[in-house]
Amino acid sequence: MNIQSNAMLAQTSISMFGQSKKDKNESNKYAQSHSTTTDSVKVIKTLFDKNDIAEIKCHATMARNAHAKYTLPWNDQGQRLLPCSVFARYQAEMSEYKSNFDFAVSQFVDKYDAILYRNKQRLNGLFNQSDYPTADEIGSRFQMKTSVTPMPKTDDFRVNELSDADIASIKKGYEVEIQEKLKGTQAEILNRFKDLVVHMRDVLKDSDRVFHKSSADKIRDLVALAPKLNVMDDPDLRLTISNLRVLVAWHPDDVDRARSDKQVRSNMAQCCDQAVDMIMDNLGGYAG
Repeated sequence: MNIQSNAMLAQTSISMFGQSKKDKNESNKYAQSHSTTTDSVKVIKTLFDKNDIAEIKCHATMARNAHAKYTLPWNDQGQRLLPCSVFARYQAEMSEYKSNFDFAVSQFVDKYDAILYRNKQRLNGLFNQSDYPTADEIGSRFQMKTSVTPMPKTDDFRVNELSDADIASIKKGYEVEIQEKLKGTQAEILNRFKDLVVHMRDVLKDSDRVFHKSSADKIRDLVALAPKLNVMDDPDLRLTISNLRVLVAWHPDDVDRARSDKQVRSNMAQCCDQAVDMIMDNLGGYAG
C-alpha cells in the first residue's frame, strides 16, 4: 500500500498576541527596595484581563485539539500525517474553527479601545500605552493558518551532481525512514487508547472519584476513528482495534450505573485492565 496515495502532510500555526510583559522599571524598583540585584527579580504584568481574549483562546484550543485528533506525528518541522480518509472531516472542522477564531478576533478589535480603557484602570500605574499595538495593528497579531501538502515521493529526488548509486542509497534511506515513521504513527494510535483507558480504569477503581460518562464516550469515539487513522491498514493494528472495540462495548445503561453500582464499576474496571494489557502487548511490535 502506497503512503503517498493514502495520506498527506498537514500543518497548522496559531499566533496570539502575548498577554504578559516584563516591566523593567518596576523590576528595578522592586530589586532596589529589597536590596537585591536587578537580575534576581522580574515584575510581570498581564496586559489584558483573561476574559478579554478568552473566546479567541477557546477557538484556538479547539483548533489545536482537532488538528491533533485527526493527524499523527510525522516530523520535527511541525508537519503531521493526515490520512486521506479523514481529510474531509479535518478540513470542515478546521475551517469552522478558523471562521470562529477570526470572528472572535474581529469582535476583539471592534472593542479594542474600550478594552484598553478597562485595562488602563486595572493596571493603574503599571499601564504603559507603548506595550500595546495600535487598533489598526492588533488584529494582525492573531492568526490561524492551516496547510495541507502531498507526501513527497522518492522518485522526485534528483540531484545532477550525485551518482546513480548515491541517489539510490539516499532513496533507500528515505524509504527506511518512512517505515520507521509509520511505526511511530501506529504506536501513537495505541498510546491514545492507553491514555484514555488507563484514566478510566483508575477512576473506576477509586471509589472516592466521580466517574463521568465522557470517559467512556472518548474511548468509543477513538474506537470509531482509529481504523481511519490506520493509514496503511496494518493488519495487526486492525485486529487490536477490533478486539478493543469488543472489550469496551459497554451498554449505555451500564455506563450510567457505574456511577453508583459497585459491581458494574468493578466489571468495567476489569475490562479496562484487559484492554491495557492488550495495548501494552501490542505496543512492543511498533517499537523503534
